[in-house]
Amino acid sequence: MENTVEGKLKGAGGAIGDGTLIGGAAPRFDPMGVRIFRRDFASSYGWWGNVAVVLGRQPPDAAHVANYRECVTELHKLYPRGVGLITVVHDTSAPSQAGREAMIKMFKEIWPLMSAALFVPNAEGFKAAMLRSVMGGLILATGQRDRVRVARSLSDGLPWFLHKVMGPDEALRQLQHLQWGIERFCETESERQ
Repeated sequence: MENTVEGKLKGAGGAIGDGTLIGGAAPRFDPMGVRIFRRDFASSYGWWGNVAVVLGRQPPDAAHVANYRECVTELHKLYPRGVGLITVVHDTSAPSQAGREAMIKMFKEIWPLMSAALFVPNAEGFKAAMLRSVMGGLILATGQRDRVRVARSLSDGLPWFLHKVMGPDEALRQLQHLQWGIERFCETESERQ
């Protein structure tokens, strides 16, 4: 399993080199887009301001869930007021039973750190319906229906997500920029195998 940490940010309560304030201050979003936090066989994990972005290329198993958890918990150290999580799952199959159980356990543990989570199954037809069903099951199992949404596309779910994470005014201001950056991250990272 490849595991690189390319853009891991250091410290808390100060400023990061790109001008992003951390700690109690409002996040700024680097004009260059999402920074890689880590990669493994199944997924790419990135940070952008107080938003964690995960691109799932393969069904996760229990071993990959540790990287998922760390992506959120390490970002929360920089943004203790709460983080958001966007997970885009490319045309892939559902996780194994062990992977599902590890995901449910992880989400139960990290919910207090998150303001909202958005899941986007990037698939068509039956496969998309099946992935939405699995994601819906994770939501029900964690009991967080008010802070989690499964959307058909990033453009469908992002307005709701940003409103939850940033409030209505900032969400409206940042929507186009964040959609561009997240789509760019997913496109670039989906080319990795």
